[in-house]
Amino acid sequence: MIDKLIVLFNNLYKNKGIQNLSMKALVKGSFFLFNLYIINNLPIAEVARFALFYTTARFFSFFGTDSMHITRFAEIREIHLGLIEDSEIIDNIKTHFFISHALLFILSLLIFQETLTVISVNLVAVALSAIRLLADYSKVNNKIWKSIIIEDLIFTIGFIFLSVVFIQFFEDVIVSITLAISICAVFSITYALYYFKKKLYVDFLKFGKFNFDLKRFWFSNKFTLLKGVTVFVLYLSRQFGDFYYGEQMVAETHLMLIFINVFMLISTSIVAGFQNEIVLKKDEAVTTKLFIKVYKKLTFPIIYFVLLICGLLIVFAEEFLLIITPNFSYLKSQFIYTILLVLLYFIVNPIFYFFYMNKRVSNFNSFIALGYITLMAVVASGYIIENYWIWFFSLISVLVLIPIQVAISGIINLKKP
Repeated sequence: MIDKLIVLFNNLYKNKGIQNLSMKALVKGSFFLFNLYIINNLPIAEVARFALFYTTARFFSFFGTDSMHITRFAEIREIHLGLIEDSEIIDNIKTHFFISHALLFILSLLIFQETLTVISVNLVAVALSAIRLLADYSKVNNKIWKSIIIEDLIFTIGFIFLSVVFIQFFEDVIVSITLAISICAVFSITYALYYFKKKLYVDFLKFGKFNFDLKRFWFSNKFTLLKGVTVFVLYLSRQFGDFYYGEQMVAETHLMLIFINVFMLISTSIVAGFQNEIVLKKDEAVTTKLFIKVYKKLTFPIIYFVLLICGLLIVFAEEFLLIITPNFSYLKSQFIYTILLVLLYFIVNPIFYFFYMNKRVSNFNSFIALGYITLMAVVASGYIIENYWIWFFSLISVLVLIPIQVAISGIINLKKP
């Protein structure tokens, strides 16, 4: 028994996903506490305003990356290995980045009325997108610590600390967060660009020409739209929740969304730690044997700890809520349903990412159409559903719709070893 435990902990210690998750847990735990600080110390109107602003910035940053951290990863790895030239690819990445955020800026003018808010949300979105790309590309040498330094230590920990400080001096929470993120993004991006040029031999500072490829832009956007249902769910639950039901609904559901993000983080952090191994090389075939091998890496042994944590949170839900946020301890039933939903997401999500990262998704257009039609139908149902929790959980359940479809389709189409 002791020998088995020793082997288990050795596997945990050496596991790249666990290493990445350990740092992500510390960082996102800090962000979780920061959210609790916002919830417990600001008026409900300011909590709702913060939730809408930050979610919009995250929403924009997702589309601003244009899935290039997935679709371009293999090419950046080949540049690092000296297998291909970098100028055209790097120019293309930067051009698509610029065009994506230009389009998002136009969209922000339709969403927000205040000029300061428009500027702030776009600054934050650009920073988040740039950090996402650089952090993921930094793993092309199969090492994850530079990614952790770029995204977690310099950027996230930095902006959480500065945000708390600035909130004490500025009355406006949005101004405080924008300043904090902008400052930390400058330091993090500067460090990343130096590391890429000196250690990975990829120079993002060079700009040869404006290189826009409409076919490639749409190819990346198909992957963005496929994963975008998740982002739309998290964004629209707040925007339309506020429209249909008001600030109280946004504040209460923001707590549930924090926990959803925490458990989604566990899954995506494990996946991110193994990104260089998940993205197969050109000569590798996607077989059943290879899929099972990768899936085991992504889920075991962390699944045991996730099940334990979820079980404890369900059994002691009310007590846990009383400790972290006494004002919302009456949301026990909603909290338990949230835990069950994210547990399903944790099991299915690694399967989705395996096929997603390797661009092995069949019935692409059908999945996208079904996901967005379902999403729009549920969003529109807010006109007739009076109980906002029924509407909210119907919307949140869409989170697992596309991952389940992609997982089933991918497994069915796997080649035998």
